Amino acid sequence: MYKSNENNSFFGQPLLIFYKNEKKSILMPIIKRKINVNINNKTLDNYYDLISPYGYSGPIVNNPNDVLIKKFLSEFNKYCALNNYVSLFLRFNPILNNQIFFENDIQITKRNKIVGINLKENYDEIFNQFQKKKRQKIRKGIKQGIKIEIASNENQIKKFWEIYNTKMNEKNSKKEYFFPFNYFKKLLENLNENSILLIAKIGEKIIGGSIFIFKDNKMHYHLSASLNEFKKYNPITIIINEAVKFGKRKNCDILLLGGGNSKDENDTLYLFKKDFSTIFMRYYTANLIFNKEIYNTLINIKFKKNEFTNNNFFPLYRYEGKIIWQ
Repeated sequence: MYKSNENNSFFGQPLLIFYKNEKKSILMPIIKRKINVNINNKTLDNYYDLISPYGYSGPIVNNPNDVLIKKFLSEFNKYCALNNYVSLFLRFNPILNNQIFFENDIQITKRNKIVGINLKENYDEIFNQFQKKKRQKIRKGIKQGIKIEIASNENQIKKFWEIYNTKMNEKNSKKEYFFPFNYFKKLLENLNENSILLIAKIGEKIIGGSIFIFKDNKMHYHLSASLNEFKKYNPITIIINEAVKFGKRKNCDILLLGGGNSKDENDTLYLFKKDFSTIFMRYYTANLIFNKEIYNTLINIKFKKNEFTNNNFFPLYRYEGKIIWQ
């Protein structure tokens, strides 16, 4: 049995899928996105696809066993077919390791390594695990006058949002990495007991910031950016150091920094995070197709080919780059 909660969203409609079988249950947050395709001057506008929310999520399973998972997947497939859902890109959570409940029934894809900081140790032990250059940059930045504080008003949130957008534009980031100001504002308002925006300042000037989310002894590094002209002060490095202290005050066990932009272990973002810790985890995803006929039709319409590709992007019909055909 399924229940969903739908509201308008800038990236689609959020759905909360709930399945219950006796005393066992599965809860799964996903985003519903409309597919708009024109075929012979007729719009194919009654199909949708699904994607996990930004970050790490996947199903939350209560009292898992093989029977529960098989029944859930069977019912979920029927539900998706009935509602014209073509596909689902499912992200799992590396802390929950929730992919293990599904690995016997769906194909799980191993993705890039991600970094976590063990907050159970005392602060000095954690700090000494930072790579030597990181420690030097933190000390230097503090001596140069960098101050870290928790954002306390809407103007500070807006300034960080502007810095974030500037950074994403400079990196030519994909559109899914851009968020409206209301996303930042509502996230920090609605999760006011479980989120903070740490900002770095020189004098009264905000030069960078990072949003962290925390719950049930876990802390997550969400969105972050700084101004290029103040890069020499290493504001994000200093912010992460302060986040470690904050997480310990909140009795968190781990600060999840995430990974890089690719599987490449020389990825610059991954290397930046890697220098904070010696704890590494794996990130997993799954690609589910509920209507193969429509899925293949969408690919053929977009790329005007009747053969499959070796491109790993999913769903392929949303790929915006150049296709290499086999």
